[in-house]
Amino acid sequence: MGAPWWFLDVDGVINAFPPPVAGTAWTYRSVEVPAAGRVYAVTVAAELLAGLWAVHRSGLAEIVWCTTWGDDARDNLAPALGLPDWPVTPYPDDLVCSPLPGWTSAPWWKTEAISRWLDDEPRPYVFTDDDLVPEVADELRARHPGLPAALLRPGTTPGLTAQELAEVERFLDAHGGAEW
Repeated sequence: MGAPWWFLDVDGVINAFPPPVAGTAWTYRSVEVPAAGRVYAVTVAAELLAGLWAVHRSGLAEIVWCTTWGDDARDNLAPALGLPDWPVTPYPDDLVCSPLPGWTSAPWWKTEAISRWLDDEPRPYVFTDDDLVPEVADELRARHPGLPAALLRPGTTPGLTAQELAEVERFLDAHGGAEW
Protein backbone atom coordinates (compact mmCIF):
# COMPACT_ATOMS: atom_id res chain seq x y z
CA MET A 1 0.00 0.00 0.00
CA GLY A 2 1.26 3.45 -0.89
CA ALA A 3 0.46 6.91 0.34
CA PRO A 4 -3.11 8.17 -0.01
CA TRP A 5 -4.21 9.55 -3.36
CA TRP A 6 -5.06 13.22 -3.76
CA PHE A 7 -7.27 13.85 -6.80
CA LEU A 8 -6.73 17.53 -7.55
CA ASP A 9 -8.89 19.74 -9.72
CA VAL A 10 -7.55 22.96 -11.26
CA ASP A 11 -10.23 25.58 -11.86
CA GLY A 12 -11.78 26.74 -8.61
CA VAL A 13 -9.22 24.82 -6.53
CA ILE A 14 -5.77 25.91 -7.67
CA ASN A 15 -6.99 28.51 -10.16
CA ALA A 16 -9.06 31.04 -8.21
CA PHE A 17 -11.64 32.68 -10.44
CA PRO A 18 -12.54 35.36 -10.47
CA PRO A 19 -9.25 36.43 -8.88
CA PRO A 20 -9.57 37.28 -5.18
CA VAL A 21 -9.71 40.93 -4.21
CA ALA A 22 -6.84 42.62 -2.43
CA GLY A 23 -6.55 41.99 1.28
CA THR A 24 -6.88 38.21 1.20
CA ALA A 25 -4.63 36.15 3.45
CA TRP A 26 -2.63 34.56 0.63
CA THR A 27 -0.47 36.08 -2.11
CA TYR A 28 -1.94 35.52 -5.58
CA ARG A 29 -0.30 35.84 -8.97
CA SER A 30 -1.56 35.22 -12.49
CA VAL A 31 0.24 33.29 -15.19
CA GLU A 32 -0.70 32.66 -18.81
CA VAL A 33 -0.96 28.95 -19.64
CA PRO A 34 -1.60 27.39 -23.06
CA ALA A 35 -4.19 24.62 -23.14
CA ALA A 36 -6.43 23.12 -25.82
CA GLY A 37 -5.20 25.61 -28.43
CA ARG A 38 -5.90 28.69 -26.29
CA VAL A 39 -4.13 30.67 -23.58
CA TYR A 40 -5.75 30.93 -20.15
CA ALA A 41 -5.00 33.23 -17.22
CA VAL A 42 -4.50 31.14 -14.09
CA THR A 43 -4.57 32.90 -10.71
CA VAL A 44 -2.86 30.92 -7.98
CA ALA A 45 -1.72 31.51 -4.40
CA ALA A 46 1.99 31.10 -3.73
CA GLU A 47 1.16 29.59 -0.35
CA LEU A 48 -1.04 26.94 -1.96
CA LEU A 49 1.73 25.97 -4.36
CA ALA A 50 4.13 25.71 -1.41
CA GLY A 51 1.60 23.50 0.39
CA LEU A 52 1.24 21.21 -2.63
CA TRP A 53 5.02 20.96 -2.87
CA ALA A 54 5.25 20.15 0.86
CA VAL A 55 2.72 17.31 0.51
CA HIS A 56 4.51 16.00 -2.58
CA ARG A 57 8.02 16.15 -1.09
CA SER A 58 6.96 14.59 2.20
CA GLY A 59 5.28 11.66 0.45
CA LEU A 60 2.07 12.27 2.43
CA ALA A 61 0.08 11.76 -0.77
CA GLU A 62 0.45 10.87 -4.39
CA ILE A 63 -1.15 13.80 -6.18
CA VAL A 64 -3.11 13.07 -9.35
CA TRP A 65 -4.62 15.68 -11.66
CA CYS A 66 -8.38 15.19 -11.97
CA THR A 67 -9.42 18.06 -14.19
CA THR A 68 -10.91 18.97 -17.54
CA TRP A 69 -7.45 20.32 -18.30
CA GLY A 70 -6.50 16.68 -18.87
CA ASP A 71 -2.92 16.21 -20.03
CA ASP A 72 -2.54 20.00 -20.33
CA ALA A 73 -2.45 20.10 -16.51
CA ARG A 74 0.69 17.97 -16.51
CA ASP A 75 2.22 19.22 -19.76
CA ASN A 76 1.53 22.98 -19.58
CA LEU A 77 0.06 24.07 -16.25
CA ALA A 78 2.46 22.23 -13.95
CA PRO A 79 5.60 23.65 -15.63
CA ALA A 80 4.10 27.16 -15.67
CA LEU A 81 3.44 26.92 -11.92
CA GLY A 82 6.66 25.08 -11.09
CA LEU A 83 4.82 21.91 -10.04
CA PRO A 84 5.96 18.30 -10.56
CA ASP A 85 4.94 15.93 -13.32
CA TRP A 86 1.93 14.32 -11.59
CA PRO A 87 -0.20 11.73 -13.39
CA VAL A 88 -3.60 12.57 -14.88
CA THR A 89 -6.85 10.64 -14.43
CA PRO A 90 -7.99 9.56 -17.89
CA TYR A 91 -11.40 10.53 -19.21
CA PRO A 92 -13.51 7.33 -19.44
CA ASP A 93 -14.01 7.26 -23.22
CA ASP A 94 -15.96 4.01 -23.05
CA LEU A 95 -18.86 5.68 -21.18
CA VAL A 96 -21.31 8.46 -21.86
CA CYS A 97 -20.46 10.91 -19.12
CA SER A 98 -21.63 14.30 -17.96
CA PRO A 99 -19.20 17.25 -17.99
CA LEU A 100 -20.55 18.43 -14.63
CA PRO A 101 -22.62 16.75 -11.92
CA GLY A 102 -26.32 16.90 -12.68
CA TRP A 103 -26.07 18.19 -16.24
CA THR A 104 -27.50 14.92 -17.53
CA SER A 105 -28.52 11.61 -16.04
CA ALA A 106 -25.16 10.21 -17.14
CA PRO A 107 -22.51 9.82 -14.43
CA TRP A 108 -20.05 12.65 -13.87
CA TRP A 109 -16.82 11.76 -15.63
CA LYS A 110 -14.72 12.50 -12.54
CA THR A 111 -16.72 10.04 -10.45
CA GLU A 112 -15.99 7.35 -13.02
CA ALA A 113 -12.32 8.30 -13.39
CA ILE A 114 -11.66 8.31 -9.65
CA SER A 115 -13.62 5.10 -9.10
CA ARG A 116 -11.61 3.30 -11.76
CA TRP A 117 -8.36 4.61 -10.29
CA LEU A 118 -9.38 3.37 -6.84
CA ASP A 119 -10.56 0.03 -8.23
CA ASP A 120 -7.08 -0.45 -9.70
CA GLU A 121 -5.23 0.60 -6.56
CA PRO A 122 -7.42 1.16 -3.50
CA ARG A 123 -6.02 3.58 -0.94
CA PRO A 124 -7.40 6.33 1.28
CA TYR A 125 -8.04 9.37 -0.87
CA VAL A 126 -8.67 13.09 -1.02
CA PHE A 127 -10.73 14.74 -3.74
CA THR A 128 -10.76 18.53 -3.98
CA ASP A 129 -13.12 20.01 -6.55
CA ASP A 130 -15.29 23.12 -6.55
CA ASP A 131 -18.02 21.10 -8.34
CA LEU A 132 -18.11 18.31 -5.76
CA VAL A 133 -21.78 18.10 -4.80
CA PRO A 134 -23.05 15.94 -1.92
CA GLU A 135 -24.54 13.36 -4.31
CA VAL A 136 -21.13 12.78 -5.90
CA ALA A 137 -19.44 12.51 -2.51
CA ASP A 138 -22.08 9.98 -1.44
CA GLU A 139 -21.59 7.96 -4.63
CA LEU A 140 -17.82 7.84 -4.22
CA ARG A 141 -18.17 6.71 -0.61
CA ALA A 142 -20.73 4.06 -1.61
CA ARG A 143 -18.50 2.70 -4.37
CA HIS A 144 -15.50 2.48 -2.05
CA PRO A 145 -17.00 1.90 1.41
CA GLY A 146 -13.81 0.63 3.05
CA LEU A 147 -11.63 3.52 1.96
CA PRO A 148 -11.20 6.59 4.15
CA ALA A 149 -11.95 9.72 2.15
CA ALA A 150 -11.65 13.48 2.52
CA LEU A 151 -13.95 15.12 -0.02
CA LEU A 152 -13.69 18.91 -0.08
CA ARG A 153 -15.51 21.51 -2.15
CA PRO A 154 -13.57 24.80 -2.11
CA GLY A 155 -15.19 28.01 -3.27
CA THR A 156 -14.04 29.06 -6.74
CA THR A 157 -12.79 32.26 -5.13
CA PRO A 158 -10.37 32.04 -3.41
CA GLY A 159 -9.92 28.36 -4.35
CA LEU A 160 -8.42 25.98 -1.81
CA THR A 161 -7.90 27.90 1.45
CA ALA A 162 -5.34 27.58 4.22
CA GLN A 163 -7.99 25.93 6.42
CA GLU A 164 -8.90 23.40 3.71
CA LEU A 165 -5.25 22.65 3.00
CA ALA A 166 -4.74 22.04 6.73
CA GLU A 167 -7.76 19.69 6.70
CA VAL A 168 -6.22 17.75 3.82
CA GLU A 169 -2.89 17.54 5.64
CA ARG A 170 -4.59 16.27 8.84
CA PHE A 171 -6.36 13.57 6.84
CA LEU A 172 -3.13 12.57 5.12
CA ASP A 173 -1.26 12.47 8.44
CA ALA A 174 -3.97 10.22 9.89
CA HIS A 175 -4.11 7.82 6.93
CA GLY A 176 -0.61 7.77 5.49
CA GLY A 177 0.91 4.36 5.90
CA ALA A 178 -1.81 3.26 8.31
CA GLU A 179 -3.59 -0.04 7.80
CA TRP A 180 -7.17 0.85 7.08
